[in-house]
Amino acid sequence: MKNVNAFELVFDTRVEKLDGKIREVSQRIKIDDVEINPQYAVCLSSLIESLHAEGEHYIFTCGCGSSGCVGIQKGVNVTFASDIIYWEIRDPISTSGYENFDHWFSNSKIIHYEFNKTEMIKTIFSAINKIKSNTNEFTVFMPYSFELKDFLQLNSRIEALIENKF
Repeated sequence: MKNVNAFELVFDTRVEKLDGKIREVSQRIKIDDVEINPQYAVCLSSLIESLHAEGEHYIFTCGCGSSGCVGIQKGVNVTFASDIIYWEIRDPISTSGYENFDHWFSNSKIIHYEFNKTEMIKTIFSAINKIKSNTNEFTVFMPYSFELKDFLQLNSRIEALIENKF
């Protein structure tokens, strides 16, 4: 089997001392133990959608939820082949600091990643389940447009993938 990249979803939480419940949640993505685009929020909805459908997904975004707010004009291009998920992402991902889109587009490089689909789904499912029981209606998620109801619906989307055997 061809070597694939290792995907990791990391949740950073702030816990309330009085009741032990999580009050703030943000997430990061590591690939091969290296944090990818740490200055941007990770949109969990887009990440989960990228497991279901090929195409361009705005997985990295601003804390407000709008990728354009931080100059992200192109999302992660996702394709599938058998049990592999392919990511194609521009580096840097944001046009910030460039004269215009064309200047950024011609000067940024394209990075390719390959993930084992089964392992990626299990990794995301496990990360979500680790913190799910300690969240409640007072938990604030990043990006700020993301709410508890959205977070709780993620598992049903992943479970659908698992039941269909990916």
